[in-house]
Amino acid sequence: MSRHHSRHRPPWVPLIAAWPPMLVLEAAAGWGETSQQQARRNALVASTALLRRRQERIEVEEFLVDHAARHAAPAPLEEAAGGPV
Repeated sequence: MSRHHSRHRPPWVPLIAAWPPMLVLEAAAGWGETSQQQARRNALVASTALLRRRQERIEVEEFLVDHAARHAAPAPLEEAAGGPV
């Protein structure tokens, strides 16, 4: 292999090359399941974070609506009575 290619080779390649062939095959065979389990964990964490953000956004929206209703300027007396504005 040329020097150029060896520079770009991942650092773990020599380590795997030293493994017994059966160990390499076992690691490769279990990779898919391990990868899928990690992907599920990541999705669960992301889903939980999104749910929390959604709940917080709903709480803020409810607070703002309630706050606006409590602090709305009352209508002038004439306008409320149907008189001239």
